[in-house]
Amino acid sequence: MAFLLLISSAAALFVALRRGISMAHSARGTFAGLLCVPNMGLMLWVELPKAYTEGHYTAVNYHLLSWMFILIGAYIGYSNFPEAQISQATRQWSKGANRRHTIGFRCWRWIGRYLLSRNDLDYTWNSHNIWHYCVMLGVVAKLFGCRYDVVEFELTRCTL
Repeated sequence: MAFLLLISSAAALFVALRRGISMAHSARGTFAGLLCVPNMGLMLWVELPKAYTEGHYTAVNYHLLSWMFILIGAYIGYSNFPEAQISQATRQWSKGANRRHTIGFRCWRWIGRYLLSRNDLDYTWNSHNIWHYCVMLGVVAKLFGCRYDVVEFELTRCTL
């Protein structure tokens, strides 16, 4: 069990060192997959039988929520989510030659140019920051999972 964790962590570290510090988006996805998926599988293999035999599965739910937050954040970081879509939308809004220039269209075009510009997006809601937000939510869910692990360990009865 610990051997699987060591192998997956070593593979993720190998990918990080091989690709360098500033990894491409595909390398980030590989890194997160090598790090998260075996750990989540191992957690399910260890925690799930205990949870469903004793009837206490709140900790498992929090642990799964933690891994889901981390995987969602990794996917957002891998797909470069807001930057790619917003830059395409702002390019289309700036052209706008064949559309009627109504007040509503001018309002949306202004929002696309000034409120959702690439420079502002880079500072606040880029994929790397969203990944950090998802990891923070994952850590909070993991802390709740560890707390409920302790509570459910106290409630578990030994049948031997």
